[in-house]
Amino acid sequence: LHYPLRRQRQMCIRDSIFETPTWLLKKDVFDKTTKSPVQVVENLQNGVLSRILSPMVLQKMYVSQSVEPNAYQLFEYMDDLKNGIFVGSNPDIYRRNLQRNYINDMVALLAPKPSAPAVTGRGMSLSVSENSDVQAVVRGTLRDLQAELQQKAASSDQMNRYHYDDLSYRIQKALDPKI
Repeated sequence: LHYPLRRQRQMCIRDSIFETPTWLLKKDVFDKTTKSPVQVVENLQNGVLSRILSPMVLQKMYVSQSVEPNAYQLFEYMDDLKNGIFVGSNPDIYRRNLQRNYINDMVALLAPKPSAPAVTGRGMSLSVSENSDVQAVVRGTLRDLQAELQQKAASSDQMNRYHYDDLSYRIQKALDPKI
C-alpha cells in the first residue's frame, strides 16, 4: 500500500483498537461471564498488536520500501505506532496493559531466531532477517521510548511512575541482557 493509505489505516487502528472501548465495559455484561473487562480488552488489543508487530509484516514493510518509492517507511511506522500507544501521560489500567504488551512484543523481535526461517509460498521470510534494518529500527525505537518513559516517570502520579519505571527496566534488560 502507498504511504498515505497505510498511515491512514494505522491511525484508524490506533483510534479504534488501542483506545479503551468504554462502550464494551458494562458491569452487567461481565457479571454474566467468566472474564474480566481487563482480560477482554487485553485480548482484543493483543490480537491486533501481535499482527501489526509480526516479523512477517515488518519484514514485508522493510522489503517494500526498497522497491516502492512511496512506501510507508519502517521507522515512520514504528514511530507512529509507539506514539499512538504512548499517547497522553496518565494511562488507565487498559492502556498500561497495552503498553506492557507492546514492550514485550518489541523485545521479542530482538530475540535470536532459529537458523532456518520459515518461508511463505512466495519466498517471503516469516521472520526478521538479522541483516535487515528491522532489528535496528526496533532497537532504536525502544531506546527512544526509554528516554521518553524516564521523562514521563518524573512527572507522573505514583502508579504511573511505577509503571513507567517498570517499562524502562524491561527495555534496559532487553537492550543489555547482562542486567
